[in-house]
Amino acid sequence: MYSKKTIKPFCYIGFYLIILCTSPLTDNNSFANEIIIHNPQNGHYYQRIEIQKTWNDAKDYCEKLGGYLATITSELENQIVYKELVKVSKTNCWLGGTDGLSEGTWEWVTGEKWSYSNWDGGEPNNGFGRGQDNLQMYTRSGKWDDAGPPYHNNLLYFICEWDTNRIFNPSNGHYYQRVEIKKTWEDSKIYCQNLGGHLATITSEEENEFVFNELVKNSKTSCWLGGNDIQQEGTWEWITGENWVYSNWQAGEPNNGLGRGQHNLHMYNRSGTWDDAGPPYHNEFLFFICEWGTDNYYCNNYDSDKDGVIDQWDKCPKTPLNSYVNRYGCPANENSAISGRITIQGKPMTQGTATLIQSGEIFQKSPLDINGSFKFDRLSEEKSINIMIRKPVE
Repeated sequence: MYSKKTIKPFCYIGFYLIILCTSPLTDNNSFANEIIIHNPQNGHYYQRIEIQKTWNDAKDYCEKLGGYLATITSELENQIVYKELVKVSKTNCWLGGTDGLSEGTWEWVTGEKWSYSNWDGGEPNNGFGRGQDNLQMYTRSGKWDDAGPPYHNNLLYFICEWDTNRIFNPSNGHYYQRVEIKKTWEDSKIYCQNLGGHLATITSEEENEFVFNELVKNSKTSCWLGGNDIQQEGTWEWITGENWVYSNWQAGEPNNGLGRGQHNLHMYNRSGTWDDAGPPYHNEFLFFICEWGTDNYYCNNYDSDKDGVIDQWDKCPKTPLNSYVNRYGCPANENSAISGRITIQGKPMTQGTATLIQSGEIFQKSPLDINGSFKFDRLSEEKSINIMIRKPVE
């Protein structure tokens, strides 16, 4: 009833985490095995998800993991994604491109400029006029093709991407990131929470200047922050429960949409001042700022891994390799065996540890062996798990 894949050596680029989940076959005969690669060119991570989904469902899946369907903006990025993830896939793979808004005008789900393409000969052809609005990459060549509805609702594997470029604020020890996906305030809030953080909360002029100058000033849109007056009109609150001790409203704001209702906070990219926006008057789609404090980021000066000792594992990482989390690495299933192997630029990572997390609690730790391998038997087979990989600060 159950089957395993054999992990064979690859020529690796950057940092690779391979996790093998022994799991039952799904209805579409796919495995829960997932490979994550690191692209040193842009610092991003990519993962092939071996679950066959429609393009829209694949897009939602990546975003629930705190990422997005992969966007390819250079030939080198296309080669890395193809050679390491798509070429060995059992199906073609969805990417984050679509012309669903305007036929023939292709856009990335992140809003990035469409500056590179790798269409196969004769593509895109819109299904010979029958309608194909989504982007896939061929396993045979790395070339692109339009697919999906309305002509045909293909079910394919897909590539998720994560941008881990976070900016550190030395004045409060927090990290911030501008997420360049246009979302409503509510969806932005959920997205940041899925990343282990929250929509940014601004509690001082110094913090406001930092967030504006480093993240919002050069944004293509104004950006959502974590303030709202949903509970009571005119009484503004931070989603973290922090005291509302500072504000930087634009002149004449907040005005509640002149009585039509605006209950969410955004920062203007032109000035750093604030405005109320969002429903019920108008449900804007904007970029947004996520924030991680010392209580929700794997970079702390206290016993963050809860092993009873403040040691090298609790220090702030200098690179993503020092603290990397594979969210939802293995889904719930009827078999508890979980194993994996870590390599950096083709060599096993032997100086490190893997940690098994279920329901936010640390259950087991496993030092990496001479092959960079680890193995767990999870305590609850009904719950999905996270694997956290850490290496000592160099």
